[in-house]
Amino acid sequence: VIAPSFEGTDIEILETVVQRYKDIDAWNTTPTMTKESFERLEDVMIEAGELSTKVPFDKLVINTFSKKAIK
Repeated sequence: VIAPSFEGTDIEILETVVQRYKDIDAWNTTPTMTKESFERLEDVMIEAGELSTKVPFDKLVINTFSKKAIK
């Protein structure tokens, strides 16, 4: 389903990435990101050394469009 958004990416890589997100409970089943899932993703990124500082949820995530799409 998501492959068209990642043109040129091997399907096995996409499957691995999706599974990793699910394994850390950071995979959203809707386009709306919760504060809890965002913070969990930040924790994983910090642990992996890819993020040095957390960003406030309300400064980065905008759920306006996703909430309209769900209606």
